[in-house]
Amino acid sequence: MQYISCYYGSMHSQPPTSDLLKRLLANETSPMLVDLIIDRAVECARRHINWLVWHRGYHTAPTGLSVDDLAYDLIAELVSELDGTILGRLMQALRSVTAGQEEDADLESAFISVVNRTVRLNLVRVFIEINPLQARLLRALRRYVANSAEIRRIESVGGFWYAAAHVDPLLHLPAVSQDFLRSALIPTRLDGNPVRSVLHAALDAVASLTDVRRAVDEHDIIEITLSLLHSHHQVELVDSVTQPAERNDPATACEIADALEAVRVRVREKYVDRGKLSPSEGDAMIGAMTLYMEDLQRDDVLGHFSYLRQTMPGLTHRRYRMSYRNTYEYIVRTVFTTLRRRLE
Repeated sequence: MQYISCYYGSMHSQPPTSDLLKRLLANETSPMLVDLIIDRAVECARRHINWLVWHRGYHTAPTGLSVDDLAYDLIAELVSELDGTILGRLMQALRSVTAGQEEDADLESAFISVVNRTVRLNLVRVFIEINPLQARLLRALRRYVANSAEIRRIESVGGFWYAAAHVDPLLHLPAVSQDFLRSALIPTRLDGNPVRSVLHAALDAVASLTDVRRAVDEHDIIEITLSLLHSHHQVELVDSVTQPAERNDPATACEIADALEAVRVRVREKYVDRGKLSPSEGDAMIGAMTLYMEDLQRDDVLGHFSYLRQTMPGLTHRRYRMSYRNTYEYIVRTVFTTLRRRLE
């Protein structure tokens, strides 16, 4: 403890983040150092979320989460253990970013980059609860690009950019504004995958211009797609955004129904009859599972909280985590276990 006090000084001192990270990568950890690094990660995530709120118009109120709640949620995995090593995932990510650099590499910049990237990659999960439509479009865009040889995704501090795979994106040039891009894409025809249509039309638009970046911002693509869907009165197309049509397999549907009924009985006996859940809470959980299984057959699922909130109006994320999460997710696993046994 004396050693820790000597290094960190008084309660009011603020050791540089780079010093903390150097000690972490040297495996010179202590509970206080770990707490300080996690606090820095949360603060970094908080700044990025506030930037999204102020500059991108995002909002978190519908989930019942504060910005701090969201910051902790988005970086939880990053600051978890890896193979028994405290902050192992963060160390692995930092070493990956600084690989090949000099010994005095800017660890703080690498740290900010890792945290911001983690926040951006986890936004789909957050949007599933805040804005399911936006979540589906974002997931569809990323899935399409990941499977396309024609488009590539470029990561930057400000977010993700998309460019044609065979051209120089000219990232040193200014990007076109969203308003200009929106006006250029008004005539765009939306097919069964609206976000794909907008992406290709946007890349065609910037390719015809001079002295501008040959890449388009992920946020702009999602916002323009949402705008076109509403203006063209084609929101119903979102049901096909992620790809497959509903699978009509009578045998499988029958097994799913039987598995749900078996779990309904189990929930009543194990939870409702023993007073762990009220009858309405038990019914809400089975109802949420039914909605989840229906969407799963279309390969277009949302998050667990989103389904339970549909059957329990007014449910907040905080209450879900405190009162229902463990029980509900156990019920989800039970349904799949039962279903797997029936299909074997």
